[in-house]
Amino acid sequence: MSGRTWPRYPLEVRVPASSSSRRLAAMASYFPSHPLLRADDPAAFAPTTAASPLPAPPSADHAPAGSPQDAEMMQWIEALKAWEDVKDRREADRARRSAVAEVRRLGPHGVPAELRALVWQKLLDVDRFRAPGMLDNLLARPPLPIYDQIEKDIGRTYPNHVLFKDPTSPGQLQLANVLKAYAQHNPALGYTQGMNFICGLLLLHMPPEEALCTLVALMETRQFPHQDPDLHHLHAACAVFDSLVARFLPEIHARLATQGFSAVTYLPRWWMSGWEVCPWGCRVRAWDCVVVEGYLAFHKVSLAILACIADHLAQTHESEVLDVLLHPMPRDLLPDCLTREYLKLAALDDAVLAKAQARVEASESSDAASTASTSLVSRWLSGWGRRA
Repeated sequence: MSGRTWPRYPLEVRVPASSSSRRLAAMASYFPSHPLLRADDPAAFAPTTAASPLPAPPSADHAPAGSPQDAEMMQWIEALKAWEDVKDRREADRARRSAVAEVRRLGPHGVPAELRALVWQKLLDVDRFRAPGMLDNLLARPPLPIYDQIEKDIGRTYPNHVLFKDPTSPGQLQLANVLKAYAQHNPALGYTQGMNFICGLLLLHMPPEEALCTLVALMETRQFPHQDPDLHHLHAACAVFDSLVARFLPEIHARLATQGFSAVTYLPRWWMSGWEVCPWGCRVRAWDCVVVEGYLAFHKVSLAILACIADHLAQTHESEVLDVLLHPMPRDLLPDCLTREYLKLAALDDAVLAKAQARVEASESSDAASTASTSLVSRWLSGWGRRA
């Protein structure tokens, strides 16, 4: 892993070389000490325990000229600078609240692909979780029993992507190493189904050592609805989501309820595959929202997806509704459509979500009912694993 030259922009990006090089050079000047941008340094991606302070953003006279993409990148750089300055203040601090509001304003519109790794790491405060030689040190420990399950899931992770398409692809070894290292770092959780897609996504944006640090930060700082071994949280989250569909998308809820489709029939696949049902641009935008808003974004993104495919659902015979939910048309899930529907959900905030969760918890009449629903999720996941 040491000495490897990693692509200087995400593998899915297709931009003119001159534009990409200019923006990347600008980023490197704004964030000179960040490990993801020291690409000309022989130790470019060596982890560091020191914080990477952001320099002041350049004045308009020295801003990269030209395209809307340049302006968008500058907005994110300025938002990161503001966040870096106030992130350690108390939550009620006015400047901190302003910085959070600006990041939340930008998030649903997506992070520029060339800047995504840096934005994610800064918002997740990855520097707190770095340690010298972290990946190699964790992999040097004796193997864990969970390694067998990790190996089984490697080939199911983005099998159509060049980085992961077969056992000889470089990404498969990197993916296995990062997941095994994380299991060593957090043996209480170890590895749960779906973490492979999260880790694979990180590896498409950064080298293995940085992907591990980012995975640790993501799991530590963002709540996931499906990262518990007994699936109880996933069952409860599906029930919460049903109540949110009823409130925010009543027509869709009425249609699905009439035909006997609850969230448990489709939502586990969306979440545990990292929204693999979405085309790539829509999928990474969904993860931009998760990094920005955390657990709330799992529900908001999923509601936005339902809204995007609402017309298709309305025109579909009930015998094919589940197929539309599990295999939506890519044309219905363009990034701008997801953004538009996500922004319509401004009324759904943490307080509304907390009340919905409280109602679900209060309505669970018995452990037997909960166990029955959880068993349904377990059976579905088992079948999905075999089909993948």
